[in-house]
Amino acid sequence: MNVDDVPRNVEENPIPIDVDSDEDSQVEEADNAGKPRRSHAWLHFQKQGKRAMCNYCRKTYAADGNTHGTTNLNKHVKNCPKNPNRVIDKAQKTIVLGKQVEGDNNVSFKLVEFNQQECRLELAKMIIIDELPFKHVEGVGFKGFMSRAQPRFKIPSRVTIARDCMELHKEEKVILRSLLSLNHQMVSLTTDTWTSIQNMNYMCVTGHFIDDSWELQKKILGFGLIANHRGDTIGKTLEKCLKDWGITKVCTVTVDNASSNNVALSYLIRNMSAWNGNTLLKGEFMHLRCCAHILNLIVSDGLYLIDSSISKIRAACKYVKGSPARLAMFKVCVKDANISRSKKVITDVATRWNSTYLMLEVASKYAEAFNRLEDEDPSYVSELQVIGGTPNAYDWNRARVFINFLKIFYDATLTFSSSLHVSANCFFRKLVKIHSALASWIQGGDLVLKNMAVTMKSKFDKYWSDESINYLLFVAVYLDPRYKLEYLDLCFEWMYGAEKAKTIVAKLEELISKLFDHYKSLHPVGFVDSDVTSSSNNTIQSDVVTMSVGGNVDMDALHRRRVKKRQIEQKSSELVRYKEDEVEDDYEGFDLLKWWKSKTTKYFVLSLMARDILAIPISTVSSESAFSTGGRVLDPYRSSLKAETVEALICTQSWIKPITRFVLDENKTFDVVEIETEMADFIGLEDEEPAAESLDE
Repeated sequence: MNVDDVPRNVEENPIPIDVDSDEDSQVEEADNAGKPRRSHAWLHFQKQGKRAMCNYCRKTYAADGNTHGTTNLNKHVKNCPKNPNRVIDKAQKTIVLGKQVEGDNNVSFKLVEFNQQECRLELAKMIIIDELPFKHVEGVGFKGFMSRAQPRFKIPSRVTIARDCMELHKEEKVILRSLLSLNHQMVSLTTDTWTSIQNMNYMCVTGHFIDDSWELQKKILGFGLIANHRGDTIGKTLEKCLKDWGITKVCTVTVDNASSNNVALSYLIRNMSAWNGNTLLKGEFMHLRCCAHILNLIVSDGLYLIDSSISKIRAACKYVKGSPARLAMFKVCVKDANISRSKKVITDVATRWNSTYLMLEVASKYAEAFNRLEDEDPSYVSELQVIGGTPNAYDWNRARVFINFLKIFYDATLTFSSSLHVSANCFFRKLVKIHSALASWIQGGDLVLKNMAVTMKSKFDKYWSDESINYLLFVAVYLDPRYKLEYLDLCFEWMYGAEKAKTIVAKLEELISKLFDHYKSLHPVGFVDSDVTSSSNNTIQSDVVTMSVGGNVDMDALHRRRVKKRQIEQKSSELVRYKEDEVEDDYEGFDLLKWWKSKTTKYFVLSLMARDILAIPISTVSSESAFSTGGRVLDPYRSSLKAETVEALICTQSWIKPITRFVLDENKTFDVVEIETEMADFIGLEDEEPAAESLDE
């Protein structure tokens, strides 16, 4: 019999052998009943005539019962590299590839020693980061994988891994608390509400700050049950969260537009003043409305007036997705039209206005395929007659107009909801662009766009008139060396007129001065401008002469006078120098935080301001949720856990999960098309439609 024809009867959990025994069974031993006792070796070998084959590596050894014992078989089992229960020296290290440095072709190796506790820690991190249930560790598939990947690892039970996750939460919380309290870090907050499938309300509190390395940090500080959405309840929850973390410095709190949040912020500002005097300018600018939420309201109002051309295209997309047969027919049309099928046709969702934008953007690429479908599928033509017919050339042109119209708001929302980069300095520039677009459409000849723009401009003025905007967002633009105050002055004059612009600029300059004084008072022993030091040293002699009339020198008075004079000169010198220095070039890849990090010596006080102001988040939600008018809902697994466990898992995930660049793609099935194409190339079935259908659907 051929060795390859013999089935490999490898047990799921083979019985380990006693490696210290030296069983030599030339003659098999007998038990108490007088029957021969089978050697342990045969748990790992299969008899093949006069030879035996290993269940793991398939090597064969002589095993004639008349002339050979099982000693050689037992020795092989002890040393077989594929035996999952092989006892290995615990001190033995494994050679693994080191991390590859981008751009470096050199390959490095390192020795890694197995450590049970470290493996358990990484397993707990995997459970938290990948949002896996605790019972995952008891799954047959996971156990089978680990028995091959690392047989020495003793898989913990679901109870043990849950305990490990909670312990990791405690350890990471201590680390984060020390980071926040070390330098009395000023933090900006965002709040957001979630609902479980049992309709229990949770409130998420997230802290945003720039650390000592000038890296933007975003950490969830609290995720707990909240009794109701009343303002005082929200305010008390925020206050409790701050006290629990020992946070005494708060820059802003970004909330959505609900009226209860006005009450919540009033409560927080009022009560923080009682137990903490470190809020920025006594909380005058603490309340910040979520810009992504406001933009969502503006666009949603305008889309109510969308015209019939969009309705036709929506109906065409729904028809194509109506059945596998229709989709297959459409794919044939796409192929015949020589269109690259890089994205999948989608339909929009009522609660997500951006889905309309994405639907139009994708559908417009397949306009010729839709035209071909009219000839190939008579049902397509007859079914769409109810709404006025299939999309024609005019309708596709209208779609492209709406795509350009919505793209401005789409890009702005992505910018507002960015969590990986500072966004406060981008708000006003996007605001100017939206204002310009609305003004252009109002003056244009397209009646539908004009009516949409008028409706949206009304809502725009309600929330984003100069009186309604938090002035710290203007300060953020001022602290961007590519724009500074001159850019703001120009935009104010264009948007509001010359007279009003002067008033706004004067108010802004006053705020900048107040902020400068505030930060200077917090760091009195900071950098002293070399020009100021030189000036002070040159005048000290005259000060001494002036104050030494009669032979007595009042050194205390001299010290106070000199310090006050130096502070005035320092303020004037730093602000004036920043104003007079040339603006930086605006090139792709300009890193604002890196720029300020390099200027901390030149602009000591201003860099302190920039570190806190630029960390302000202008949206309460991430890019994934920014377009939705619906609430955020916990998944069924997390909804089934205790509130304390949910908070520990969600908070710890935000603390330990590596920062990754998120690219918004509402049509997540776009990836399926790529997988489908790659698999088709691999198996040589690129035109195999049934398989494609199952992937698409």
